[in-house]
Amino acid sequence: MSEIRTVTDRIIRQLYGDGGSTIRKEVLAGVRAGTSLTSQRARAFWPVLMENMSNKYLASTKPTFEEKAEYCAVRLYAIHQQGKSACVYENKNGEADTFFGALHKLRGRLKQEKGDSKSLDRRIQALLSMSNFDGIANSLVQLEKIGKANGFEKIDYSQLAQDLLDLQYSYEGANGIRLKWGREYFS
Repeated sequence: MSEIRTVTDRIIRQLYGDGGSTIRKEVLAGVRAGTSLTSQRARAFWPVLMENMSNKYLASTKPTFEEKAEYCAVRLYAIHQQGKSACVYENKNGEADTFFGALHKLRGRLKQEKGDSKSLDRRIQALLSMSNFDGIANSLVQLEKIGKANGFEKIDYSQLAQDLLDLQYSYEGANGIRLKWGREYFS
């Protein structure tokens, strides 16, 4: 498992604990409410992030690619976990979907129940055409909310963190991630 995936796995397991009363609800609430790592509400997450992430990935001023990817993935997890007692995260070794694999399943259900998935397809197409990380993060939040409302099960948020990191490093890398997400959703 890559370093960012390992960190994401460790952070989510630390935030969830064993469920019940050990879930770090105050931190998860701050992550859900903070639109970015630099927002005031996200400050509750900073100690968790900084104690789990290597110093080489921590910034002195603006957030690094690693910090942004980590925060976005944990924010999506926090939105999904809200109001649930069973953990909604599992890494690839378990029984979990990728984020876009879960959206693919939702697409199939929409086609079966409502006859089409055009609305969701348009949202995915818009996301796949974006190049701005903040716009992508905002679109992912909206898709997470749609998925949660429609029965998302366990998702591998550590893989999503890796994808979000790779998305930021180069134009070619970003195109590769968008292609990967498109394959997961449309195939």
